[in-house]
Amino acid sequence: MVQQRVQDRTTEPEHSGALADAGVVDDLWHQFERQGVEARHRVDVGARSPGDIAIEIDQRARAGEFLL
Repeated sequence: MVQQRVQDRTTEPEHSGALADAGVVDDLWHQFERQGVEARHRVDVGARSPGDIAIEIDQRARAGEFLL
């Protein structure tokens, strides 16, 4: 899923070329897992639109849900 979403990006971010490399994405993913990202910091994106995801992130950030 993550790989497909990265590959679907064609204009942003400006480092999208690097992210198109499956090895780079796998490495980033494993780094996140090693850091122990807590469930409360995760955002389930599933098949939702980027706009819906952004709204959820904004609302949760304003509510303080992403504080360390």
